[in-house]
Amino acid sequence: MFTEPVHSRADRRETTRVKVLTAAATLFRDRGFAATTVRGIAAEAGVSTGTVIAVGDKNTLLVKTFDTWIADLQQQHPPRSSDEPTLPTTDPGKRVAALVQPFIELFAGDQELARTYAAVLVSGNHEPAIFNELADELVREFEEILRDAGITQEHSKTAARVIYHSYLGILFSWAGTTSTVSSALDDVRSAVAAVTFVKGK
Repeated sequence: MFTEPVHSRADRRETTRVKVLTAAATLFRDRGFAATTVRGIAAEAGVSTGTVIAVGDKNTLLVKTFDTWIADLQQQHPPRSSDEPTLPTTDPGKRVAALVQPFIELFAGDQELARTYAAVLVSGNHEPAIFNELADELVREFEEILRDAGITQEHSKTAARVIYHSYLGILFSWAGTTSTVSSALDDVRSAVAAVTFVKGK
């Protein structure tokens, strides 16, 4: 009797949240972060400025926007299930680089916005999904690649985490430069080679 109205309110809140985030993403892309205002996001979403603020301030909306973009990319490349055959053992650096290339290209698509995103994260006032559940998914995929390359399960867990943090460092430092996507991928391959060399000794 009482659950339907509660569910309806929750559904409306989620619909509103998605509208605000979609509007913010559109304006961040089209106008840039600095030129986008809360009032503009509200107008684009067809809601009040108070509703936008309830979802988050500009920095929060930017972090949530990148979380959504990154999650969408990860969903396009689901982890291999345990009953699928093991892929041929090839250079793990190349496989890791191929896995993270879409994320690097996402940052390359708008480096000014990527730099702003990195600056917001460095401020320490926001906790993005990239450091939590999205990180765990990517680390698991790194582990699979390393195990396919012959690294033990015990070592692959540690190595995958080290590679992930190396990848983040490369991604955020690269976003602040004029380097190319290929140079970032070269750095990723070098990081994997260094970690797997040490683990293989």
